Amino acid sequence: MRGPAPPLPRARRAGTAKVVKTDRVLVALDLDAHAEELVGEAKDLASRLSAELVLLTVLPLKPSVDADVLLHPAAHPATQKVLADAEAKVQPRLQALARSARAHGLKVSAQLAHGDVADAILHVARKLDAGLIVMGTHGRRGIARVALGSVAESVIREAPVPVVAVRAGARPEKARVAFHEVDLEGEG
Repeated sequence: MRGPAPPLPRARRAGTAKVVKTDRVLVALDLDAHAEELVGEAKDLASRLSAELVLLTVLPLKPSVDADVLLHPAAHPATQKVLADAEAKVQPRLQALARSARAHGLKVSAQLAHGDVADAILHVARKLDAGLIVMGTHGRRGIARVALGSVAESVIREAPVPVVAVRAGARPEKARVAFHEVDLEGEG
């Protein structure tokens, strides 16, 4: 059983906070092993906000594929077949996640996009007038984060609406923090 519902997200700008009100919550999914966990969090938020849940999966383009393929698909039949095959591969999982959310009484839709992942999330959020973006983050640090970049960081930095980033999987029990109590009485 899950614990109590989390508080509604608050938008923070210039030192102020206000409760988010929206009709549409966009959930950016990479359909990894933690997609159910992320959709579960998003279902809770959408339910509390009485908002539609929009599930989005972005299929990144390979560096050899340029935007012309998306703009003029008839001119690139071989690449279009590869893109269609990629969509066919992810659609069953996306549909299953949507059914799961609908089973909780939510209005749910699903979207597929092709392109740079962060750019696509931001584009779809604007196009659909989403009031909140929910997405996962792998929590990479150091060189791994620098080398791989961070989609979540890019979206958070550039999003026109609040973003809720949910860390994938459970945190390891082993903490890399040492702490001790401080004597506040000045004696000690």
